[in-house]
Amino acid sequence: MFGGRRIVTEVSPGIRYPASRDPKSTCRRTIKLDGVTYRCGREVGGIDRTHSGIHDAFAVHGDGGMIRW
Repeated sequence: MFGGRRIVTEVSPGIRYPASRDPKSTCRRTIKLDGVTYRCGREVGGIDRTHSGIHDAFAVHGDGGMIRW
């Protein structure tokens, strides 16, 4: 790890992704931080049911930042 975790507080409009509205097409990847499990909420597509780029949990971690990994 490079100096601890980095919480993203501001994301440029070009890399903001909407949360999935359909549970069947939602990314199922998870990450555990401080005993809390966060699930990526981005929409997946295609035959392999993946998305490109980072994962977004669409949850505030407690310091104003969003969970991205």
